[in-house]
Amino acid sequence: MNDVSFDEEKLQKLFYFSLKKTGNAYEAEELVQETALEMLKMLGKGYNPVNFNAWMWTVVRKRYARWCKSKQIKLSRYEIDDMFDYAEIAGDDCIEDDIIYGEDINLLRRELALMTKDYREIVVSYYFDSKKIETISEMTGLPKGTIKRKLHEARKNIKEGMKMARTKGQRSYAPEEIWFGYNINKTSGVYPLGTPWNLLKSLASKNIVLEAYNNPSTIEELSLALGIASPYIEDELKNLLETEVIIKHNNGKLETNFVILDAETQKKMIELTEDTGKQICPLICGIITKNINQIRKIGFINSDMPEEYLYWTLFYVTIEKMIFKIIEDKNIDYSPAKRPNGDEWDITASENWEAPIGYNSFCNRTNDENSHFDHFKIDVSDMLKIEGEYGMSGNGLFLLTDIIRNNRVKSSLDTSENKIVDSLVSNHVVTISDDTIKLSFPVFDESEKHEFTMYHDVIREIYDGEVYKKFTNVYESIYKIISGALPARFKNGSITSKEAIGNLYNFRCILLRYAYENGIVKIPDGNDKSVITMYMRI
Repeated sequence: MNDVSFDEEKLQKLFYFSLKKTGNAYEAEELVQETALEMLKMLGKGYNPVNFNAWMWTVVRKRYARWCKSKQIKLSRYEIDDMFDYAEIAGDDCIEDDIIYGEDINLLRRELALMTKDYREIVVSYYFDSKKIETISEMTGLPKGTIKRKLHEARKNIKEGMKMARTKGQRSYAPEEIWFGYNINKTSGVYPLGTPWNLLKSLASKNIVLEAYNNPSTIEELSLALGIASPYIEDELKNLLETEVIIKHNNGKLETNFVILDAETQKKMIELTEDTGKQICPLICGIITKNINQIRKIGFINSDMPEEYLYWTLFYVTIEKMIFKIIEDKNIDYSPAKRPNGDEWDITASENWEAPIGYNSFCNRTNDENSHFDHFKIDVSDMLKIEGEYGMSGNGLFLLTDIIRNNRVKSSLDTSENKIVDSLVSNHVVTISDDTIKLSFPVFDESEKHEFTMYHDVIREIYDGEVYKKFTNVYESIYKIISGALPARFKNGSITSKEAIGNLYNFRCILLRYAYENGIVKIPDGNDKSVITMYMRI
């Protein structure tokens, strides 16, 4: 590059810049002369800038900073990247030649960060890299007219944004205040879309769904509210959009597609369920207790175990039966949402709060078309914290069903089957006595003997009488409480019904706590105590 590139047109632009900055023609001429002289000296010494235009504005910016210092002018308003403001607009006679100046450089960087990727790439290429419209068109595959339009819109938005006193928005919740749970029916397990528990693993993804819950937002608005650059927002959104955790509307607004229950709503529901529990728990326990002999006569595996251990399963499945009956009676689709990749799962979220007593209950469930195994964890005494939580593998469930159906003994197992049974033994699912494989918990043969149905028939008065009526009233009241607390898009929809049903599961904990405190159920000593919260249907 030689001094031929330093032509009259560039000198005119330097003068215009200097005049605007100094407000004085004499000072402007002096500044231009000093800048031109410094550039010519560098060129004369053989300096060959790769990007002459960008280099020129770097030099004038430095010279102007010196001028400000000599005049004792505060620099905070002038630390602007003038390469953006005055970069040569080569071959562009149609774009409005607005000048963005006089603001802090941080404002400019903020506005660039808020741009979406397509706008930002064009702006940086054109103004900072001094690429021509034709070159950018070839790079992006967009028509030249589209490039010019986007440049015009970007400049306009930047000017407006730099004039605004932008502030960070207030999220509805902070990530550390929220508990995220997952109800999974089917998942491929393939990362990332097939592992929903990883979708909200990063702090950024959590912040996005929390901000977009009560505040439907564009990418730019999310970027502004969260203080995260648009490129990072776009990267995090990719998987959230593909799995429909976040949905995008035609107007560009993004919304969180699952419910977050605030602490106050949870408190109202707990108070309601506790009040109802005081009424129905004695009734449920009384009906099952008075029919225990008839229940034992059904003959399911381990129906003869001590009542104080057997009742853990019977009370648990009774609450589940009432919940399933409400789902059926009210025609509620409680199945997890079907995701675009074929997986089936839901996300649940709730604000953390200090409940006076625990209500947590979880279930490690394994099932197939022939068998069903539950190991439930319940917040009663130390049952939520004990060792021995167990999630049975599909192979384990298949083998266990085969052992029950065909009365298989240990010596009949092959090497791979023996390994599975050894695992079942170590988790207290079965015990081995001589050659006999004995299960440690109740097993109902439903497919051949209808033992599970027979149990519910014995206690039919629970489902046909006052208990179920009160239970239904609780569901309807919870539905109203939740509906009143949700964003409008969720009200009166299936997602509200799902949340109301989900909160009925608190009755598992309420009923079993009542039974434990009144000596109806007990917790055995030893390492195998977790088996009292296991049961199986085949």
